[in-house]
Amino acid sequence: MRSPLAVSLLGILCGLMLSGCATAPAPVLPATPAIAAPSSPPTSTPTPAGAPVAAAPDFWGDAGCGDLISDDTLTAMFGAPLPLVDQPPQAYWPGGAASAEEGWMYCSWNADDGETFEWAVWPHRAEEAMTDAISDPTGYYTEHGADFALSCNKTDCSGDYAIAGNWVFLRLSVVEPGAAHEALDLAAEATETTLAGFAWGPGWTPPADARTVPGECSGIDSEHRIGKLWGESGVDAETSDSGFDVHSGPEARRAAGLLRCSWTSADQTTFVSAVIAPGASWATTSPVAAYGETLEQADIPEGADSAYWTCRPDGSCTLNVVAGGNWLQVDWSSEGSGRDETARAAEVLVSSLPAA
Repeated sequence: MRSPLAVSLLGILCGLMLSGCATAPAPVLPATPAIAAPSSPPTSTPTPAGAPVAAAPDFWGDAGCGDLISDDTLTAMFGAPLPLVDQPPQAYWPGGAASAEEGWMYCSWNADDGETFEWAVWPHRAEEAMTDAISDPTGYYTEHGADFALSCNKTDCSGDYAIAGNWVFLRLSVVEPGAAHEALDLAAEATETTLAGFAWGPGWTPPADARTVPGECSGIDSEHRIGKLWGESGVDAETSDSGFDVHSGPEARRAAGLLRCSWTSADQTTFVSAVIAPGASWATTSPVAAYGETLEQADIPEGADSAYWTCRPDGSCTLNVVAGGNWLQVDWSSEGSGRDETARAAEVLVSSLPAA
């Protein structure tokens, strides 16, 4: 299993990751671009009546980051409250929707002087946290306890904890040398106070009639049909999990069944990618445009329930498709390619989803 700092931080929204210590320094979080207000779903592609749509996950109720970590706690840790980083809704992309289905919550705070704090909780997964920490195949952790594992130097500190039955990940950077460990201890104590008495919501139940998403990409393109779209036979699908990797984040996405697939031509000139979030049609009922993106109507691929484009300022677009209760995002990149190629790839993938 990857260590928290063995993977790079974000490639979708953000790219969202000293002396006296052999561990790598904590990553510097990039500034977050402006976020547009939520958009209404394209009116020409409504979800048909009877299509499987689950209710949105409800683990945290109305609690947000500011409710879970108080200004008083931040002041005790850093001497003053840190500004909360503004982020799109978690369900902005399929990976976020998948982690939301597991209840995974992420918050971050940044100050201009370089002080940062990251806080992530995966509800009811304390056992997984300790299994990960005990295995520690990369030797990342420098300090272990019965319910925590830490890696600290003079100004940076991070750790995985089992707190009130939950997997908690904390990471911070401070300006004052030697203050990082104490600040992390304060964060852990405050988190325990918050979670010990937290009234959890009912969680999430997938739509009973959703079409099954295979566990590996080979299962969704077993006949190598994607490569045949550009005239090449035998192009294997590769399974990956990139993006925003705060230790427990990839594990939560995998537990939710998120599938990230890619296909590359032999001459490296054509690249197709797909992200599939099982049961996540709930996240597409009010899609969000962020970072200068716009939403546009799309023709619905055969076998799908609805579709829309997410287009970036450079003119490139991602096709979002809802099929059998699942959310698929599909991209096609090659010289001269456009929406038609992307739509054909989406149609192949939709047709490959097993029946419910």
